[in-house]
Amino acid sequence: MKSLNFGRMKVVALKEFRQIGRDRRSLGIYIFLPIFMLLMFGYALTYDVKEVRLGILDQSRTADSREFISKFTETEFFAYGMTVDRYGDADYLLDKRIVVAILVIPPDFSRSILAGTESRVQILVDGSNANEATQVQSYFSLITSQFNQKFRMDFLARNGQNQYLPMDIRPRIWYNPELRSSRYLVPGLIVYIMMLLAVISTAVSIVREKERRTLEQLMISPIKPAELILGKTIPYLIISLIAAYGILTAAWFLFGATVAGSHLYLFLIVLLFLIGALGLGLLISTIAPNQSVAFMIAAFVSVLPTILLSGFIFPIESMHPFLQAISLVIPGRYFLEALRFIIIKGAGPEAWWPDLVGLIVFVAIVLGITRTKLNQLIR
Repeated sequence: MKSLNFGRMKVVALKEFRQIGRDRRSLGIYIFLPIFMLLMFGYALTYDVKEVRLGILDQSRTADSREFISKFTETEFFAYGMTVDRYGDADYLLDKRIVVAILVIPPDFSRSILAGTESRVQILVDGSNANEATQVQSYFSLITSQFNQKFRMDFLARNGQNQYLPMDIRPRIWYNPELRSSRYLVPGLIVYIMMLLAVISTAVSIVREKERRTLEQLMISPIKPAELILGKTIPYLIISLIAAYGILTAAWFLFGATVAGSHLYLFLIVLLFLIGALGLGLLISTIAPNQSVAFMIAAFVSVLPTILLSGFIFPIESMHPFLQAISLVIPGRYFLEALRFIIIKGAGPEAWWPDLVGLIVFVAIVLGITRTKLNQLIR
């Protein structure tokens, strides 16, 4: 570090800041993309299923059946769609997706309840969206179980029996008690935006110098390769750090998502990942002949794997074993797991140290290869 001239590094960094300021398209991406993606992912991409349009086929038409129906329509999970009179109407309603599910109550519903016998209630669900259908079944089972419990206790009371329950289940959800998808998606969004900004921006930076034939001028100047590399990457490192904390601030303001763990650990893990991502961008810049190719390579090797194989949207445990093996070389996987431990659970390094090791290995390999390639390019 003693051989580095920080004055020359500062000149290169200021030059890069001016270039970013003149490039309005890039500046717009750096400023508005994180906020736009937060709004899109926070409000549009959600695993929560609410306000499911529910059709009703009530063949009993009794006070008991109406009470049972109200248990569905009074929740946030279901919304009243329409009432049908014939079983044959179910196909039309589900085919046209006028309703997502149809609750079918048999004619003997009330009589069976009063007699203490089984009544077969049916739920017809549109299964074209597997995730939605699965959650609708879960909600149906939960509401039906609660309704069954009420009538079971009433039946026992009428017959003078003790209302004994062998188990008293009281679930308690840790870390995300409201079960909000936005809180779960914020760390993944940070990973996605950081990878997008850091890799693509630096990949285009060096290539831009090659296209404008200014790299040759830098090569014959007193600036050393290490000073050029650091001067080029420091502006994007600062911008990416600002974007990361901008996302956290906006997530707190919009969704109430807070950082449960140490902000120091958060800063260090973000900084480590950004160093590796910036190095990956520089490595791409040494290979790509122009900015268009650099952008496509950067998107292919960073953005797509981050979305598909990091666990951001699809759980890694549910993937094919081959894809799970590939995900081991995706740095976004380790960064995302560490962020979720820190932001959601508030855990310390003892919980996410394997992810820290994975990031350190990624940074070491990328920076080693990048240094070799850049020295060959500049010299």
